[in-house]
Amino acid sequence: MLSFIVVLIGLFVLGVLVTIHEAGHFVAAKACGIRVLSFSLGFGPVLIKKVIDKTEYRISAIPFGGYVHMAGENPDEMSAAVEGSFTSKPVWQRAIVAVAGPAANIITAFLFLLIMFITGVPEANYLSRPVVGAVADSSAAQIAGIAAGDSILSINGKLTKNWSDVQECFGVQGGNYTITMLRKGAAKTAIMKIAADRSGNIPTGITGGLMSSIPPVVGSILDGSAAQEAGLAVGDSVIALDNTTMHSWQEFSLAVRKYNPAYGPMQIVVSRKSQVVILSASPKPTTVTEKKSAGIKLAEKLSGKSLPVKSVTYFRLGAGQADAPSHITSFSPVKAVVPALEKSWDYTTMIFDVLGKLVSSEIPANQLAGPIGIVQMSGMVALGGIASLLNFMALIGINLGVINLFPLVITDGGQLLFLAIEAVRRKPLPPAAHDVMNRIAIAFFVLLFIFVTFHDILRAPQLFAMIK
Repeated sequence: MLSFIVVLIGLFVLGVLVTIHEAGHFVAAKACGIRVLSFSLGFGPVLIKKVIDKTEYRISAIPFGGYVHMAGENPDEMSAAVEGSFTSKPVWQRAIVAVAGPAANIITAFLFLLIMFITGVPEANYLSRPVVGAVADSSAAQIAGIAAGDSILSINGKLTKNWSDVQECFGVQGGNYTITMLRKGAAKTAIMKIAADRSGNIPTGITGGLMSSIPPVVGSILDGSAAQEAGLAVGDSVIALDNTTMHSWQEFSLAVRKYNPAYGPMQIVVSRKSQVVILSASPKPTTVTEKKSAGIKLAEKLSGKSLPVKSVTYFRLGAGQADAPSHITSFSPVKAVVPALEKSWDYTTMIFDVLGKLVSSEIPANQLAGPIGIVQMSGMVALGGIASLLNFMALIGINLGVINLFPLVITDGGQLLFLAIEAVRRKPLPPAAHDVMNRIAIAFFVLLFIFVTFHDILRAPQLFAMIK
């Protein structure tokens, strides 16, 4: 049931973004005196329609997206450039109509971010600092020499004021990262290389093994566990483990998993009601069989063979982490403008970073997401609250706006390219040339759509497994 709700929310989000895009074209066309034959909310069979001022307004059966049909906008109609048609208008007005769709997406994305910052962004207190809480074994971060307790100052020259900034710097996975950090009062620099995941699965460990500093506070104790036997109590804050300072719950958990019984009980130093308490604990072994990924299951079906799974034995105390204290950061409408503009710019530049890494093969093409992937991710993000949803809608909206400005023939940017050629030639390209270029572009985008949809479907089980 939850997966179904996620899909419905995702369809709604994608529909809103596409409708905003088409509404931009619609408003600009009306302002330029272009006759709009129809404007539809949704696709497919028309459910409701009403003609107002020579425009048929429709509500259609498939409720994600929409379209606007202007008189004379198709190449075949160019010879019939009657008054009020798209082709009867000067180049500059047609350019305004073409730009209006992407502009509507970009402007509303900024407004989404503005609303997010005004209403407030909930955040755990520990995320307000860019401090490394733990480093995964054999990870890119460990190889680079980064350690728990390091405070990250910048990544690839971009200042990191909090942990969200750190995560955003790694948002485009794959490549080399120059990290400047503060360790015991001294500035240090590390070069971390993250290899792009070419499996086509959802990327994991996108921060190269770096983990945030979730406070090492005990929130629960299992009955009969090693933690209960050792006298560990809810509310205890772990200070050290075997003479090693603990910076986070993740670091504490990783250290417990690697416990070696040959060295005897672990010594845990905790802070309890302003007092320091020293405890001895002997974690108990547990064996976990790894679940088969969607990729492995598909390989089994194709090969007709059952592939082996791994069983991992590690140690556990039986203590769970406490909920971390959180706060809501909000801004006045005026002060919210700056962070909204900054994040809009970050999302815009991220697009070109991704494209550059796609061209250089640092990011595999199978990591691209299509409509199905966006629907799935939109629905999942919505479960995180309104702030998360607004942020994601802004990201996708800016992507939709910027990419539509690229000169790719069937995009709005392609329309602008044709208009620029027309302005130089003082006459439009012949309909035959339009037709050939459109056919080539449509074939390319159909193949691209099939490619990304195939990988979206392969990743679907992983995405839905996250919400069960």
